[in-house]
Amino acid sequence: MNMRRFFRRAAAGALAGGTLLSSVAFYAFRIEPYRLVIKHVNVQSQAWPDDRMPLSIAVLSDLHIGGTVDMKRLKDIVTRTNQTNPDVVVIPGDLLLGKYKYRIFRDTPVNLGLVGEALGELKTRYGTFAVLGNHDWWQEGPTLKAVLEQHGIRVLENRSARIRAGDKSFLMAGIADFKTRKPDIAAAFAAAEGGREEPIIVFGHNPEAFKPIDNPAVAIMVGGHTHCGQVNAGVRAITHKWIPEHIPNSWICGLYNHRGMPGYTSPGIGTSRYPVRFMSPPQVDVLHLY
Repeated sequence: MNMRRFFRRAAAGALAGGTLLSSVAFYAFRIEPYRLVIKHVNVQSQAWPDDRMPLSIAVLSDLHIGGTVDMKRLKDIVTRTNQTNPDVVVIPGDLLLGKYKYRIFRDTPVNLGLVGEALGELKTRYGTFAVLGNHDWWQEGPTLKAVLEQHGIRVLENRSARIRAGDKSFLMAGIADFKTRKPDIAAAFAAAEGGREEPIIVFGHNPEAFKPIDNPAVAIMVGGHTHCGQVNAGVRAITHKWIPEHIPNSWICGLYNHRGMPGYTSPGIGTSRYPVRFMSPPQVDVLHLY
């Protein structure tokens, strides 16, 4: 091969590689973060009695409003969620972008009142429940909590709510954020009445808080925080920015099992640190518990 042909092929390869990288970057920054996948997941649980109808739980995790999720998009997310006709909606924290403002592109100022109004439009059979995440507490935790509750969203931090379903009931138990608060499993489960066939739906922001749980009444544990890596390029050095090092690998994304109790980690909807997603599209999870 003469030198002219060699340089011609090298230039063509470099051009093709550059085009591919540019295309991937454009997709990761400008397309995937603005998608919305509705994913239905069947969850079989030993703690959910056979004589009950399945319970549908819509999960809106890691919205990070003010970043790739603005008010217009938030309203669309609410509309799309309502179309699934959920029994319950769970918002497991990080509603706000928090202290990690984007280092490229500008984040959007957030009006908490408008956020509360939009989320207050969620339609469910038994209610909408939330906990706050580390980004929320870094920013405006107490104010956000009050606004959510003003719009009918029950914020359960280390406490539970008993939900009546006909002549049966179940508990929604929220666990405080592992990173910025102090999770208290005993306090969250305090309302559980021994000897009753009353399943517990556990939810929290960071799945690390679920590690001590060992209760046969727990029907499912729902968390977020990891964004399922947010950028799944197969390089741990990239994805570790969104995945706490103490979370077991099987807990990073989707369904897992912990001491016989099913758990689910949502990839969430928004973005943090950087407005980018790759192979981890924004997702509303609809869990069908039976």
